Amino acid sequence: MRSALLCLLLLAALARPGEASAMLPESGWYWNPAESGRGFNIEVQDDKLFAAAFVYAPDGTAIWYVAGGQMSSDRTFSAPMFRTAGGQCIGCAYGGAPVLTQEGNLSITFTTPESASITALGVTMSVQRHDFSETNLFNPGALYGEWSTTEGEPSLATYFGERLILNTLYTSTAGDLYGSGYRTGNSARVALGRCQSRNLCVIAFSFTSTSDEYYTYAFHGFGRMEGLLQVLPRGATPSATGGFYFLAHRTKSKAYVQGRSAPAMSKAAVVEDDAVLEAVAAAKRRLQAEPTERTKALAESLVAAGAEALQREVAAELARMRGAAH
Repeated sequence: MRSALLCLLLLAALARPGEASAMLPESGWYWNPAESGRGFNIEVQDDKLFAAAFVYAPDGTAIWYVAGGQMSSDRTFSAPMFRTAGGQCIGCAYGGAPVLTQEGNLSITFTTPESASITALGVTMSVQRHDFSETNLFNPGALYGEWSTTEGEPSLATYFGERLILNTLYTSTAGDLYGSGYRTGNSARVALGRCQSRNLCVIAFSFTSTSDEYYTYAFHGFGRMEGLLQVLPRGATPSATGGFYFLAHRTKSKAYVQGRSAPAMSKAAVVEDDAVLEAVAAAKRRLQAEPTERTKALAESLVAAGAEALQREVAAELARMRGAAH
């Protein structure tokens, strides 16, 4: 009954034109790892951006530059850049606001949510977010944490959600490194993920006793992923041409899910009901049977990136991992 109701909800939702593609730049520290010694702090709030640059004069004198204002688009910004002087020292009586002297403009163009091109004083610099925790830009560290998903086509009115924890290193028989874990609240629902690059990752997950889920995606920031979800009979081989849209955010840090006191959202464990999960799996399969133009375009990009080979590798390792557990 519940399965039929969920399917009816999906059938009743009318498709609308897809949303325009937009970028969501990440706030944080940016640098060029090949040019250590210069950096930028960039903060985006709504459509406003504030940037501070710590750089040096030719004689080695430290300089602070700042710029702020409204962004000109979802990925571009340009505003007057000011050199600061006479700022506040630690422990001194407050002596008033620093002196700001304009020295041209600062322009930023985000090429991805976590990389940008910055132009100042006639010089253009390529920068990326600084991965000082060394848990974001390499495999399998980028996979670790708890991931909370939103699953469904933006053109439809129905969404699903999931929570997965990846907290353990798993090494395949071929020596490849994976992140392994489980569904939040149920360690028997195992999950296994691997990244070929920041632009191609796969997480396989034992959703129910009769079905598996495959998340094939690219990272769009240190704590955000976007791609296609495919629901299959347990043990079936996935295909990069199937599925429907999902996005996910990291809601608990690697350190937290590995047992340390560390940043995380306070969310209670999931209480499972097998009948409800089977109904949800059926509804998801119905949704993926009607791909939108957005889904087709995303599938084409994943196929071009080599997703199907990675999906087969992860599927084979998930089968081995489950077999070893019995």
